[in-house]
Amino acid sequence: MGAKLVLPGAKMGCGETLCTLIREEQVNAAAGVPTVWLALLQYLRETGLDIPSLQRVIVGGAACPWLIMQEFEERHGVYTHHAWGMTETSPVGTFNGWLPESLPPEERKARRLKQGRAAFGVEMRIVDDGGKRLPHDGIAFGALQVRGPWICERYFKSEVSALTADGWFDTGDVATIDPDGYLGITDRTKDVIKCPHRRVHIQSTSGHLTTCCRMTTSLLREKHQATFGIFCRRREIETRKK
Repeated sequence: MGAKLVLPGAKMGCGETLCTLIREEQVNAAAGVPTVWLALLQYLRETGLDIPSLQRVIVGGAACPWLIMQEFEERHGVYTHHAWGMTETSPVGTFNGWLPESLPPEERKARRLKQGRAAFGVEMRIVDDGGKRLPHDGIAFGALQVRGPWICERYFKSEVSALTADGWFDTGDVATIDPDGYLGITDRTKDVIKCPHRRVHIQSTSGHLTTCCRMTTSLLREKHQATFGIFCRRREIETRKK
Protein backbone atom coordinates (compact mmCIF):
# COMPACT_ATOMS: atom_id res chain seq x y z
CA MET A 1 0.00 0.00 0.00
CA GLY A 2 1.21 3.52 -0.75
CA ALA A 3 0.66 6.63 -2.81
CA LYS A 4 2.49 8.56 -5.47
CA LEU A 5 3.34 12.16 -4.53
CA VAL A 6 3.06 14.58 -7.46
CA LEU A 7 4.55 18.06 -6.96
CA PRO A 8 3.89 20.89 -9.46
CA GLY A 9 7.02 22.86 -8.56
CA ALA A 10 7.22 26.55 -9.38
CA LYS A 11 4.17 26.39 -11.69
CA MET A 12 1.63 25.50 -9.03
CA GLY A 13 -0.47 28.50 -10.04
CA CYS A 14 -0.56 27.53 -13.71
CA GLY A 15 -3.82 25.89 -14.69
CA GLU A 16 -2.31 24.18 -17.74
CA THR A 17 0.51 22.62 -15.69
CA LEU A 18 -1.91 21.39 -13.02
CA CYS A 19 -4.26 19.92 -15.60
CA THR A 20 -1.43 18.13 -17.40
CA LEU A 21 -0.02 16.67 -14.19
CA ILE A 22 -3.42 15.50 -12.93
CA ARG A 23 -4.25 13.84 -16.25
CA GLU A 24 -0.85 12.25 -16.91
CA GLU A 25 -0.15 11.10 -13.34
CA GLN A 26 -3.77 10.06 -12.64
CA VAL A 27 -3.95 12.19 -9.49
CA ASN A 28 -7.04 11.35 -7.41
CA ALA A 29 -6.57 13.72 -4.42
CA ALA A 30 -4.98 17.16 -4.40
CA ALA A 31 -4.37 19.93 -1.86
CA GLY A 32 -3.85 23.65 -2.30
CA VAL A 33 -5.03 27.17 -1.59
CA PRO A 34 -8.09 28.63 -3.40
CA THR A 35 -6.08 30.64 -5.94
CA VAL A 36 -4.52 27.41 -7.22
CA TRP A 37 -7.94 25.93 -7.91
CA LEU A 38 -9.23 29.12 -9.49
CA ALA A 39 -6.42 28.85 -12.04
CA LEU A 40 -7.18 25.19 -12.75
CA LEU A 41 -10.93 25.72 -13.12
CA GLN A 42 -10.41 28.67 -15.43
CA TYR A 43 -8.13 26.60 -17.65
CA LEU A 44 -10.63 23.74 -17.74
CA ARG A 45 -13.42 26.13 -18.74
CA GLU A 46 -11.34 27.71 -21.49
CA THR A 47 -10.11 24.43 -22.99
CA GLY A 48 -13.06 22.14 -22.36
CA LEU A 49 -10.72 19.51 -20.89
CA ASP A 50 -11.66 17.32 -17.94
CA ILE A 51 -9.81 15.68 -15.03
CA PRO A 52 -11.56 12.29 -14.66
CA SER A 53 -9.07 10.80 -12.17
CA LEU A 54 -9.48 13.56 -9.57
CA GLN A 55 -11.92 12.62 -6.82
CA ARG A 56 -11.37 15.21 -4.11
CA VAL A 57 -9.59 18.46 -3.37
CA ILE A 58 -8.47 19.67 0.05
CA VAL A 59 -8.38 23.43 0.55
CA GLY A 60 -6.45 25.26 3.25
CA GLY A 61 -4.59 28.52 3.73
CA ALA A 62 -7.72 30.59 3.09
CA ALA A 63 -11.48 30.08 3.02
CA CYS A 64 -12.68 28.44 -0.17
CA PRO A 65 -15.51 30.34 -1.93
CA TRP A 66 -18.65 28.30 -2.54
CA LEU A 67 -18.38 28.91 -6.30
CA ILE A 68 -15.16 26.87 -6.42
CA MET A 69 -16.69 24.00 -4.46
CA GLN A 70 -19.82 24.09 -6.58
CA GLU A 71 -17.99 24.14 -9.92
CA PHE A 72 -15.68 21.29 -8.92
CA GLU A 73 -18.63 19.13 -7.90
CA GLU A 74 -21.14 19.96 -10.62
CA ARG A 75 -18.76 20.06 -13.62
CA HIS A 76 -16.08 17.58 -12.61
CA GLY A 77 -17.54 15.35 -9.88
CA VAL A 78 -14.84 16.44 -7.44
CA TYR A 79 -15.64 16.81 -3.73
CA THR A 80 -13.97 19.73 -1.94
CA HIS A 81 -12.84 19.44 1.68
CA HIS A 82 -12.00 22.37 3.91
CA ALA A 83 -9.13 22.00 6.38
CA TRP A 84 -7.29 24.25 8.80
CA GLY A 85 -3.91 24.07 10.45
CA MET A 86 -0.60 25.78 11.09
CA THR A 87 3.05 24.85 11.31
CA GLU A 88 2.49 25.15 15.05
CA THR A 89 -0.20 22.45 14.98
CA SER A 90 2.11 19.97 13.19
CA PRO A 91 0.26 20.86 10.84
CA VAL A 92 -3.39 19.67 10.71
CA GLY A 93 -5.81 21.16 13.23
CA THR A 94 -9.21 20.44 11.67
CA PHE A 95 -10.64 18.62 8.69
CA ASN A 96 -14.09 18.77 7.11
CA GLY A 97 -14.90 15.21 6.06
CA TRP A 98 -17.57 13.84 3.75
CA LEU A 99 -21.04 15.17 4.53
CA PRO A 100 -24.06 13.05 3.61
CA GLU A 101 -26.31 14.26 0.82
CA SER A 102 -29.26 13.46 3.07
CA LEU A 103 -28.63 16.72 4.96
CA PRO A 104 -30.88 19.65 3.97
CA PRO A 105 -29.10 21.55 1.14
CA GLU A 106 -28.61 24.82 3.05
CA GLU A 107 -27.35 23.04 6.17
CA ARG A 108 -24.95 20.95 4.08
CA LYS A 109 -23.65 24.03 2.30
CA ALA A 110 -23.16 25.94 5.57
CA ARG A 111 -21.19 23.06 7.09
CA ARG A 112 -19.04 22.51 4.03
CA LEU A 113 -17.98 26.16 4.10
CA LYS A 114 -16.53 25.65 7.59
CA GLN A 115 -13.06 24.32 8.33
CA GLY A 116 -14.33 21.14 9.96
CA ARG A 117 -13.87 19.35 13.26
CA ALA A 118 -10.75 19.05 15.36
CA ALA A 119 -8.35 16.24 14.52
CA PHE A 120 -7.82 13.56 17.16
CA GLY A 121 -5.69 14.95 19.98
CA VAL A 122 -6.51 18.61 19.26
CA GLU A 123 -8.73 20.68 21.55
CA MET A 124 -10.17 24.05 20.53
CA ARG A 125 -11.76 27.01 22.27
CA ILE A 126 -12.61 30.62 21.47
CA VAL A 127 -12.13 33.49 23.92
CA ASP A 128 -12.95 37.18 24.06
CA ASP A 129 -10.47 40.05 24.40
CA GLY A 130 -10.30 39.45 28.15
CA GLY A 131 -9.57 35.74 27.78
CA LYS A 132 -13.05 34.64 28.82
CA ARG A 133 -14.21 31.43 27.18
CA LEU A 134 -17.05 31.91 24.67
CA PRO A 135 -19.87 29.46 23.90
CA HIS A 136 -19.66 26.99 21.03
CA ASP A 137 -22.97 28.05 19.54
CA GLY A 138 -21.85 28.90 16.01
CA ILE A 139 -22.68 32.57 16.61
CA ALA A 140 -20.17 33.90 19.14
CA PHE A 141 -16.78 34.61 17.64
CA GLY A 142 -13.47 35.11 19.36
CA ALA A 143 -9.75 34.38 19.33
CA LEU A 144 -9.11 30.74 18.44
CA GLN A 145 -6.87 28.84 20.85
CA VAL A 146 -5.78 25.21 20.64
CA ARG A 147 -3.91 22.69 22.74
CA GLY A 148 -2.72 19.12 22.41
CA PRO A 149 0.31 16.82 22.67
CA TRP A 150 1.85 18.05 19.38
CA ILE A 151 0.82 21.70 19.54
CA CYS A 152 3.73 24.15 19.67
CA GLU A 153 4.82 24.95 23.24
CA ARG A 154 7.58 27.39 22.29
CA TYR A 155 9.48 28.50 19.23
CA PHE A 156 12.96 27.35 18.25
CA LYS A 157 15.66 28.67 20.58
CA SER A 158 13.11 30.66 22.58
CA GLU A 159 13.22 30.46 26.35
CA VAL A 160 9.69 31.81 26.66
CA SER A 161 6.60 29.62 26.36
CA ALA A 162 4.24 30.45 23.49
CA LEU A 163 1.23 29.27 25.53
CA THR A 164 -1.22 31.21 27.63
CA ALA A 165 -1.04 30.96 31.42
CA ASP A 166 -3.52 28.05 31.36
CA GLY A 167 -1.73 26.16 28.59
CA TRP A 168 -3.43 27.14 25.32
CA PHE A 169 -1.79 28.26 22.07
CA ASP A 170 -3.26 31.44 20.55
CA THR A 171 -3.48 30.87 16.79
CA GLY A 172 -4.04 34.48 15.78
CA ASP A 173 -7.29 33.52 14.06
CA VAL A 174 -10.82 34.70 14.83
CA ALA A 175 -13.41 31.94 14.64
CA THR A 176 -16.74 30.46 15.61
CA ILE A 177 -17.34 26.90 16.82
CA ASP A 178 -20.81 25.40 16.50
CA PRO A 179 -22.48 22.88 18.87
CA ASP A 180 -21.34 19.99 16.64
CA GLY A 181 -17.72 21.12 16.88
CA TYR A 182 -17.39 22.63 13.40
CA LEU A 183 -14.82 25.41 13.24
CA GLY A 184 -15.50 28.49 11.11
CA ILE A 185 -12.54 30.83 10.58
CA THR A 186 -13.78 34.40 10.08
CA ASP A 187 -10.49 36.29 9.96
CA ARG A 188 -7.06 36.90 11.40
CA THR A 189 -7.11 38.75 14.73
CA LYS A 190 -4.97 41.59 13.43
CA ASP A 191 -7.08 41.99 10.28
CA VAL A 192 -10.47 42.53 11.92
CA ILE A 193 -11.74 46.05 11.32
CA LYS A 194 -13.09 47.42 14.59
CA CYS A 195 -15.99 49.84 14.17
CA PRO A 196 -17.86 51.63 16.98
CA HIS A 197 -20.80 49.22 17.04
CA ARG A 198 -19.53 46.11 15.27
CA ARG A 199 -16.51 44.31 13.88
CA VAL A 200 -16.04 43.67 10.17
CA HIS A 201 -14.52 40.31 9.24
CA ILE A 202 -12.61 40.73 6.01
CA GLN A 203 -12.42 37.04 5.10
CA SER A 204 -16.17 36.48 5.24
CA THR A 205 -16.77 39.76 3.39
CA SER A 206 -14.40 38.54 0.67
CA GLY A 207 -16.35 35.32 0.31
CA HIS A 208 -19.64 37.20 -0.06
CA LEU A 209 -18.14 39.46 -2.74
CA THR A 210 -16.72 36.51 -4.64
CA THR A 211 -20.04 34.68 -4.74
CA CYS A 212 -22.34 37.69 -5.18
CA CYS A 213 -24.29 37.31 -8.40
CA ARG A 214 -24.05 41.04 -9.12
CA MET A 215 -20.29 41.05 -9.10
CA THR A 216 -18.31 39.64 -11.99
CA THR A 217 -14.92 40.22 -10.37
CA SER A 218 -13.61 41.08 -6.95
CA LEU A 219 -10.06 42.27 -7.43
CA LEU A 220 -8.10 42.54 -4.23
CA ARG A 221 -4.67 44.05 -4.37
CA GLU A 222 -1.63 44.25 -2.19
CA LYS A 223 1.34 46.47 -2.97
CA HIS A 224 3.02 44.05 -5.37
CA GLN A 225 0.36 41.41 -5.80
CA ALA A 226 -3.13 40.83 -7.18
CA THR A 227 -5.12 37.75 -6.24
CA PHE A 228 -8.73 36.71 -6.75
CA GLY A 229 -11.02 35.84 -3.85
CA ILE A 230 -8.55 36.49 -1.01
CA PHE A 231 -8.11 39.68 0.98
CA CYS A 232 -4.55 40.87 1.51
CA ARG A 233 -3.45 43.10 4.36
CA ARG A 234 -3.52 46.32 2.36
CA ARG A 235 -6.86 46.13 0.67
CA GLU A 236 -8.07 48.04 -2.29
CA ILE A 237 -11.30 46.58 -3.61
CA GLU A 238 -12.57 47.11 -7.12
CA THR A 239 -15.85 45.56 -8.22
CA ARG A 240 -17.20 45.43 -11.72
CA LYS A 241 -20.96 45.15 -11.88
CA LYS A 242 -22.77 43.41 -14.70
